[in-house]
Amino acid sequence: MNNKSLVLIVIGLGVCILVTGLMYDYFFVSNTVFMKNQTFEDINVSVPSESIFFKNPNSDMYSSGGAYGVWVIPFNLNNSSYSSVDDFQHEFIKEDMSEINISNLNDNAKAFVLNNSKNDVAVIITNDENNMAIIVRTTNGQDLAVQMANSVLFPN
Repeated sequence: MNNKSLVLIVIGLGVCILVTGLMYDYFFVSNTVFMKNQTFEDINVSVPSESIFFKNPNSDMYSSGGAYGVWVIPFNLNNSSYSSVDDFQHEFIKEDMSEINISNLNDNAKAFVLNNSKNDVAVIITNDENNMAIIVRTTNGQDLAVQMANSVLFPN
């Protein structure tokens, strides 16, 4: 075997190791979540792209299967059995959840975490008129919850 062949083999092995490392980082280490916009009763939210939502029977809650464990619960005072955003919040944010402070959350949002799991995070976002709200909840941690909460767009 001559030196030229040996150099090509070493370069080929190096490229293979580099590509394998990059693929491992992208698929297994990276926390990148690809998002899509979805509308829940006139309220637009960015949710994980592979999530498929189903409306739960006898409830206003939409839940998704998949790896992210996401629930979305919209509220509109005009067509709701709840008399206010506070009543709506108390129905879905239970005693086993504690309010937490998240600095990069928008001003119209409050975040809560399940007391026995730091990854189970719910965020309630209200519009400026306080007649519409939405709760986004995930078991995939604070980053995804904040990303979804900060993407909420209420209709005009």
